[in-house]
Amino acid sequence: MTFRNICPKLCLVMKMLDYKEMYLKMFRASEQAMNIIISAQRESEELYISMTEPGTKIVSLPTKNSKGVDEE
Repeated sequence: MTFRNICPKLCLVMKMLDYKEMYLKMFRASEQAMNIIISAQRESEELYISMTEPGTKIVSLPTKNSKGVDEE
């Protein structure tokens, strides 16, 4: 007789605990990955902002009127 035959419910609980630990490990790794991506995005935005030329001018796009024609 094996342990699984003697106590199948306990074996099932032990497997569930293993899955819980695997899930938590994946969740933590996913969270770390997202934090790395967010940090890289912020650094890239700061780099882009610092690289803009002093004479840069923001130009607004023309709006469309009710006829669907651009207005200047």
